[in-house]
Amino acid sequence: MWKGPCRVASSKSDWVFEVKDIIDQRIQLLHVSRMILYRADQDGKKIDLALIQYASIKETEVQTADSLCDIRDGPNGIVLLVQWDGLPDEVDRTWEPLSIIAEDLPGVLQDFLYTTKKRELKKRAM
Repeated sequence: MWKGPCRVASSKSDWVFEVKDIIDQRIQLLHVSRMILYRADQDGKKIDLALIQYASIKETEVQTADSLCDIRDGPNGIVLLVQWDGLPDEVDRTWEPLSIIAEDLPGVLQDFLYTTKKRELKKRAM
């Protein structure tokens, strides 16, 4: 569902932006793939091609995780459910292998394992 119009308030990373609704002033984090570039011509200036290319990125190589949500046995070992920055919908969460999370997010993994109630998986993951 389209929400807006919004203005970019700040950049949290190359792929995640803090945007502010210009009507109700609500601020939210959005992944660049969830944003649609809109800029009316201003003072006869056209939209810069580099800006259009940057804003039209659909797939990224670098993602940042917001949190870990769950842990379970996967077909090839333990997997963790990742909530990605700027992608707040549950449908955007993905199951990632423990080995990748341990390498890329050791602190986040340690915090998650400390709080999870799934003791057997916790033991195997440590």
